[in-house]
Amino acid sequence: MVGYSKASLRVSLRNRIFNWGSIRKTAVGPLIAMGVGLLNMPYEYYTLSRLVVCVGALYFTVSFIKGKKMESAWIFGAIAALYNPLFQIHLGDKGLWTIVNIVTAILFWRNRSEIEAPSS
Repeated sequence: MVGYSKASLRVSLRNRIFNWGSIRKTAVGPLIAMGVGLLNMPYEYYTLSRLVVCVGALYFTVSFIKGKKMESAWIFGAIAALYNPLFQIHLGDKGLWTIVNIVTAILFWRNRSEIEAPSS
């Protein structure tokens, strides 16, 4: 490879692996977790799902705060609180959780392009 140093190739490869073009892929984990959660899964799965959605919502919250989009930051902060696996909020009925999951998934999907890209 003429004209490329090993260091620049490493940086380029690292950027391709860890920065998939944008951080918007962060929404994928919570969307998959909530989608699988629509199935009849063991209780332990829902704890893992809460963790994935909570972390995703916290990431969105921080990104919105950095971008000074406070309304969205509050919405995703509330989602993080609702899905918090340590201090769980029990809505009881699976039907109610299904509605909440669908609304949450829509919010993640609609806001995926609004979060800030990582700085290089």
